[in-house]
Amino acid sequence: MRMPRAMTREAPMARLADSASVEAAAQVLAELAARGRTLLCPPGESRIAIGMATCGQAAGARDLARKFRARRDLDGTAIVADAGCLGVCFAEPLVDVRRPDGMHYFFGRADQSYWRILQTAMRSTASGYPWAVARERTPGALRRIGDLEIVEARNSGFAQFLSAQERRVSARGGLIDPGSIAEYVAADGSLGAGTWKRCRERCQYSPPPRYLKTDVLAWKKAY
Repeated sequence: MRMPRAMTREAPMARLADSASVEAAAQVLAELAARGRTLLCPPGESRIAIGMATCGQAAGARDLARKFRARRDLDGTAIVADAGCLGVCFAEPLVDVRRPDGMHYFFGRADQSYWRILQTAMRSTASGYPWAVARERTPGALRRIGDLEIVEARNSGFAQFLSAQERRVSARGGLIDPGSIAEYVAADGSLGAGTWKRCRERCQYSPPPRYLKTDVLAWKKAY
């Protein structure tokens, strides 16, 4: 089983911390972003993202993740990833199965839907009854929850809860692995190339590399 978090750690971050210029740092960020997009939207594979916030773990998400990661028949078919909090605590443990075509199948109380989740990840069509089905507005572009459009809601409370939210700070919550700096950059986090580009275009300002280095070193220490 491929472990997304382990594949995104040391080398790019070490290069980023050692970057001598904004241009060099931007190049490393671009490489991180490309890697993060591959993890968020793996070509030809499904992604089983399990909500691992404290609410999810209290409801059994950690044990569920272990069961998925122990399966060898997912190799080359699906990757298993941690995700942060989507905000729908009553649905925990919550799993988002992203298919290669950009469709997302959300399973609430996922400990009761283990086999349905597996079948959805391994087949071309959904199996069982996911709580909601969403599609990426632009397939392959996944940066925040607003990039998804709910097209089918089998649990009306789940869909209404999500549709009523307007997210700013937590826009990436529930989509990216909080421990993956590559996914964070790909989702245009504060270290993302898009942030630097906007600084240059709107403010005629390039953040000094030392700020970037400080952030990256803090990430390395934390993770």
